[in-house]
Amino acid sequence: HLLGTFDGRTARLWQNGEQVAEATGAAGRELFRGDFLVGQYSAAPGPSFQMLGEIAGLRIFNRVVDPKETASAGRGEASK
Repeated sequence: HLLGTFDGRTARLWQNGEQVAEATGAAGRELFRGDFLVGQYSAAPGPSFQMLGEIAGLRIFNRVVDPKETASAGRGEASK
C-alpha cells in the first residue's frame, strides 16, 4: 500500500502505514491542463517510464490525511 500526501508545504510518502519519505517545497498554483497519469514516473508519457501491472483501490483526497488513517489504509481498512 502506497500513500502520498501534500499539505501545501510538505510532501510525504507512506508505505504500508509507515512514513518512508518527506520533502518540503512550494507547489505551483496554476491549473494543470495535461493528462492525469497514475503509474507514470516521468513528466512526459512514454513506455520506458510506465508501471506494468494493476493499481487497486485508488483514491484521491482533497485534504490532509492523518497518521491514523494512513495506518488503517495500510492494513486494508476503509477510511471514513
